[in-house]
Amino acid sequence: MLNHATQRVMEAEQTKTRSELVHKETAARYNAAMGRMRQLEKKLKRAINKSKPYFELKAKYYVQLEQLKKTVDDLQAKLTLAKGEYKMALKNLEMISDEIHERRRSSAMGPRGCGVGAEGSSTSVEDL
Repeated sequence: MLNHATQRVMEAEQTKTRSELVHKETAARYNAAMGRMRQLEKKLKRAINKSKPYFELKAKYYVQLEQLKKTVDDLQAKLTLAKGEYKMALKNLEMISDEIHERRRSSAMGPRGCGVGAEGSSTSVEDL
């Protein structure tokens, strides 16, 4: 048990040492990058100040574009729902129309006569 515990302690120390080394390397790279960034900021300060309004407007318009896209998506979803409702209404109307036609066919009304205002012909109503 003691050997196992000692071995685990040694492994933990090795892991700690490796982590410290990785941390030092990462911190050194970070500091170098920050130093380079400061140098570039000083060197390009005028260009940065000139281009700043462009990037601010770009961010503003990007937000507006996202809002408009969301509005378009919402409207498309509503349009799809409305089309579905319209299709259902047309089906219902067609069913009603079919029912009316079926009732007319099944009822014994006889043949249809001349419509109101139809021009007279040589045949009389009795001939029909």
